[in-house]
Order: sequence, then structure tokens, then C-alpha cells
Amino acid sequence: MRSNKIISALLVLLTIFLSASSLFAQPKSFGYNVSHFTAGFNYEHWTSPERQSFHNVGINLDLDGLLYNAVKVPGITASYVYEFEFLDKTLTNGGNISMFAGPGATLGWTKDYKTSFGVLAGIKAVVGFEYSSARIPISVGCRVAPVLGLHTYKAGDTYLMSIYKNGLVKALTPELTIKYDIGRQLDGLTFVREEDDSEAEGKFPRVTFGIDLSYNPQSLIYSHFNYTDEDGTRMFLNEARPCFISKATILANVGVNVSRQVNLALYSGYIGIGRYNLVPVQFRTTCFLGKNTGGERMFVYVDGGPGFDIKHQLSKPAIVGSTGVGYRFSLDRLTKLDIGLGLYAYHCSPIIPDSVNTTISTECGAGLRLSTALNF
Repeated sequence: MRSNKIISALLVLLTIFLSASSLFAQPKSFGYNVSHFTAGFNYEHWTSPERQSFHNVGINLDLDGLLYNAVKVPGITASYVYEFEFLDKTLTNGGNISMFAGPGATLGWTKDYKTSFGVLAGIKAVVGFEYSSARIPISVGCRVAPVLGLHTYKAGDTYLMSIYKNGLVKALTPELTIKYDIGRQLDGLTFVREEDDSEAEGKFPRVTFGIDLSYNPQSLIYSHFNYTDEDGTRMFLNEARPCFISKATILANVGVNVSRQVNLALYSGYIGIGRYNLVPVQFRTTCFLGKNTGGERMFVYVDGGPGFDIKHQLSKPAIVGSTGVGYRFSLDRLTKLDIGLGLYAYHCSPIIPDSVNTTISTECGAGLRLSTALNF
């Protein structure tokens, strides 16, 4: 009798072990996502090696309130989404483009627009696309993740409940994602040039153009002001302090490949820094590691130039610059997807509205630059 119980227990343990082995044998991904409102981490577990559907579990920091220094700590939410892949296309370079969507739920402790912290519970949906490299276990993509939920918070001595407005705004705010894939089979494909570099030196694409999108959270600001106001009072400020100011950038560029390793380009468009919106004219130098212009490779860049004020808040053009590293994915021979991480800084001279006599007006700032770009 006792031996039968032992055998039964062993069979149960064996069943659990085999089930767990089957579960952990499926492809999975660990990723990071960032948008204007959120930043967080995701774990994806595919239900089969064919990668037709997957479970997505995420932990996100809600940045509302931090963007305008209304609160000192972010909110936090947890979510689960069951997603289906409805488009799967292999490109000529061996990489893969996929689109996915799915329903789920979210729960957390966060604030909403112009409310205090409270409990959030709601339904979450995800729609997005991503590109998976054939050579390295990295996938990059973009998605929207709206939330239809209820937010319960305290106002004075009363508890109030309202629709979670930030969740609806998220339907219009895309998230950039980058993931590390475990268990996805790599093709190991590389671009092979048909001729030697010395013979083909003049045959690679010379003129390039593209569009660059970036998220620029500012973390440091320095201010130095010395002026006389309308009442005749001398005002003085000289301080450096941490901050959190969320801004974005969209730039178009045209450039030239001066060699297989170096690209020189001119960038312009819209850039947000500090409290200002600028039209920059920036010169960028990009250096690629490796000679294969058609393949996937790392790069480093540095850029800088003047930024012209849109709302006439500055007495002269600002100086804006950034530097960083990135990785280039080849979607095909002429289409490239660049993912970058860098630092940016600026220097400007704000106009002080109530100043009669301004002696010094200087503002500098610095922060991270998270970018994605399509170049042709």
C-alpha cells in the first residue's frame, strides 16, 4: 500500500516535471518598452515553437505627474495580455516582420490626469509590429496599448471613481520596444558581396535619407540668471538640480556615405528640449563598425548645431548636440532600421518676461536619447 503511494507521488512529480520542461522549452523573450507615459519590462512566453500566440506579462512605471514635477515617484501597474500573431513575413535578408494583437487586463497603483494616486483596474489591449533580426536574438518594434479602466482615488475625505483618462490617451501614444529572444532559431544569414571591397568601392549607395524619432527624458538642468525686474529688484539664480522633463524629437535627414564606415548627414525637423520647442539644423557624423554596407552592424554617432526657437522664448538660437551608440538592422539592401541610445545636451539664453535689464540668462540641460530611425 505504501509503495503504491510512493509510485503515485513519483508519477505526479514526473508529470509536473515534464509539463514544466515543455513549458520552458518554448521560445520566450525579455524586453523593455518606453513611451511618453510609461517605461517598463515585459516577459513574453510563446505557446508553441511556431510562435503563433504568446503570453505577455509586464511591469510598468507610470510617469504621469513626473513629467511636470507634480509627484516625486511614479505609479506602478502590472498587466497580462494574451496576444496573437496575425502577420508573419520573412524578408530577403532573413529577418522577420510580424504584427500582433490581443486582449488582457491591468491592475495597479497610479495617478490619472489631475487626480491623486489610487487603484487602477481595467481591460488592456495591445496592437503592434516588430522586426526580428536573423543574425542576433534581438527584436525591435512599436505598439499601442490602450487601457479601458476605472480609477479609484481619494479627494479630501471622499473616495471618487472615474474613467482612467490616461489609458485612453495611450491609444494615441506608441511605445517603442526592444526584446532579447531566447529559443528563437537564428538563420545566421549574412550579406555576401559579389565582388571584392576594392573593386566595389564606388558601387555602394552614396546618397542617403531618412526619418528619426526619439524620446528625450531630461534629467539635469542648470540655470544662471541675473536681471532687474520691473520693480527695480535685482534677481539672481545660480543652481543645478535633477529634474524629469519628457520631450520628443522627429527629424528628417539627407546625407552621403563618404566611405563604407562613415556617413555625413544634415538633420532638421522638430526637437523638444527643456521647456522649449526648436527647429534644429544639425550636422551628424556616423561611424559604422564593419565594412559590409548591406549587413547588420553597430555604429557610433555625434551631432550638433543651432536650434531655432518656435515660440520666441529665447534671445538667440540654442546650441544642441548629442552622442551615442546604436545597432543597424537591414530590412533589405537599401532600407535600414536603426536603434540608438545616447546622451544629449543643450545651451540656451531664455527671454525673461519681467526683466528690465538682463545681465545673465543661461540655461543648460542634459538627458538620455532613445531613438529609432528608418534610413534609405
